[in-house]
Amino acid sequence: MISLNTTANSEVINRIVAHVGNKVITEYDIQNLDPAKYNEILAIKDENIRNKQIELYQEAALNYLIDQEIVIIAAEKEGVKVSDEEVEMAINEIMRENKLTLKTLEDALIKEGTSLSKYKYKLKNDIINARVRNQILLPKIIATEKDIRRMADLKSDEYNLKDKYKLSIIITTDKKVKLRIYNKDY
Repeated sequence: MISLNTTANSEVINRIVAHVGNKVITEYDIQNLDPAKYNEILAIKDENIRNKQIELYQEAALNYLIDQEIVIIAAEKEGVKVSDEEVEMAINEIMRENKLTLKTLEDALIKEGTSLSKYKYKLKNDIINARVRNQILLPKIIATEKDIRRMADLKSDEYNLKDKYKLSIIITTDKKVKLRIYNKDY
């Protein structure tokens, strides 16, 4: 009889952070959302500052990824789609407007710490977001004049919306001019 005395070692490579519908979001997804920013944070010498920045980055990235998955689920449910051809057309338009070749675009993306495939994925999500907003959300938003005035009143101090007008009225009779000035702030 042969006996094998071996010890098994295991290491966690990727941890699930959140579930959205049937999609999982992992630590890898968070770290690779903006790899250049994440690596910049990792390079911070002060451990306390680095840990705080990592925590803030991870929270913001997780919230963004959750929001993205919710939009994708809504898009699928409502039949909103973006084809690969549409993404290619958008890429070509971006290159044309910025006078870029495919090579210069790829080089610029590498400098940003990303790849063309990740850029296409993000662009596709941006187009889906715009379509969901325009086709699903905006038609359901109804703001009446009363709602707008109420919100303007509530936020007037915060957004410095208090406009002031001085109103002056000149009244004439016959050929003589009588000047009556009514000043009132509105």
